[in-house]
Amino acid sequence: MAISLANDSVVAPFLIRPALTHSDSTLSLASSWAIVATIAVGVVLLLFSAALKLKTMSSHGIYDHIPPAIDYGIGGILRGSLHLIMSARSILDAGYRQHGGRTFKIPAFGMWRVVVNTSELADEICKASEDDMSLHLALDATFAMSYTMVPSYCSLDAITAIVTKAIRQSLSKSVEHQVYADLSDEISTAFKDTLHGVGHDGNDDQLVKLSIRLTLDIMATGMLLPLFPRACRRFVADACLYVLGTKRRFASHLHSVISERLRLHSPIADKASRDRVDLLDHFIEQTPPDKRTVDFIVHMIMISNVAAIHTSAITLTQALLHLATSQEYQRELRLEASPILESLGWTPEAFSQMPKLDSFLKESSRMNGIGLASPFRMVLRDYTLSDGTRVSPETIVCSNIRAIHRDERVYAHAEEFDGFRFADQLNVSSSSFDRPTRHYYAFGYGRHTCPGRFLASAELKMMMTYLVLNFDMVVEDPVASLAPSDFVFSISASRSARILLKRRGATQSAI
Repeated sequence: MAISLANDSVVAPFLIRPALTHSDSTLSLASSWAIVATIAVGVVLLLFSAALKLKTMSSHGIYDHIPPAIDYGIGGILRGSLHLIMSARSILDAGYRQHGGRTFKIPAFGMWRVVVNTSELADEICKASEDDMSLHLALDATFAMSYTMVPSYCSLDAITAIVTKAIRQSLSKSVEHQVYADLSDEISTAFKDTLHGVGHDGNDDQLVKLSIRLTLDIMATGMLLPLFPRACRRFVADACLYVLGTKRRFASHLHSVISERLRLHSPIADKASRDRVDLLDHFIEQTPPDKRTVDFIVHMIMISNVAAIHTSAITLTQALLHLATSQEYQRELRLEASPILESLGWTPEAFSQMPKLDSFLKESSRMNGIGLASPFRMVLRDYTLSDGTRVSPETIVCSNIRAIHRDERVYAHAEEFDGFRFADQLNVSSSSFDRPTRHYYAFGYGRHTCPGRFLASAELKMMMTYLVLNFDMVVEDPVASLAPSDFVFSISASRSARILLKRRGATQSAI
């Protein structure tokens, strides 16, 4: 999606379509041949492994009692897996229409996905004990995170526990005002730089590009790895990420900064030499002393970036597309925000008094979030769901979030976008954008709810408000712009959509 300002088409930093040059990673002829050989061997292993898995799925009877979303007939497992790539939305819709509240299954490249259709069953999955179901193992089975984002000397559970604790500590209530002050400065700078052509010496454009590109490379590599035999995955992951080069350049780019920060955290360092504490400091403080290395900290930053960058980008892009199709919503949000910001400034207290803004973001996420199915869990031992469905160990179960978010029993006229649907409910804290419920899964639910959701909510609200106060927005093609793109269970905004911005002149509001 592009944004047009006056006569120039630009892409804002939250709309992810980066262009990286690879001139710094030119490979010698010998290296090129080695890579070609690696890819050739990988393709052979890929086909062999996939064939074995598909054969196993066809002959294994433990899933026979679970109905499929769509009966593909002969060759159905392979056809269904290929259909899933670009048509997960239609498969989930077909499963919901055919089975209603019943659980169904879909084939997904070497494994069955068992999909539950009701908020009650989704709630059950989220609240299942760690002895019964595992989030991390499900993510690892789907995206092979242990091979792409975790160093070989550490487990996924261990490093994500450190990252989660550090993020929660860095976003504690005691630093909330400082977080908002920092965000307002960053957002103002980013928009002026991108939309007004004002450069800032403090920007590290190369790091921004690497951070964006690296998350895409990691996810793409991770989606291929589950098709390979386990013994080959570390080798294949390292080979793929080496060829792409972004992980190596990302680590190199951060090396000096992390090294200096580690020095400041050493026992002999002068604590007074640290001006202030940021997320990098929390990462280091939460890391056991024997793992305080540049490599380990780089991997922690990678994990937090993968979890944060594209999720926020997609959420904001979808909301802007909804907003740009309606001048009325823009006027209402402008009228709500202006007097509050004039009185309270860009503070937590100000944004807590904007129920229409909160509702608009929540409704946009309900209609078009970042995924069609969530949460994912891997079953660790024989388990029977409350609807009587038996699931076996190593089965991945997930919830049909698309159906749950469109449940007419909960949301009146659920297929219609109503930006202020929740505006009258915000006297109840559980109704706000960043508060998950059993009927609303934008940030997950249960013990694995996103630890950074309050920061995500703050930055999204501040960016939306900045744009509403400073620009009039309109989309070139309202119908096409609101048609998202799907890839397996992931959702992204229309790639062809264009938002036209017109500066509001004297009504502009500086942060």
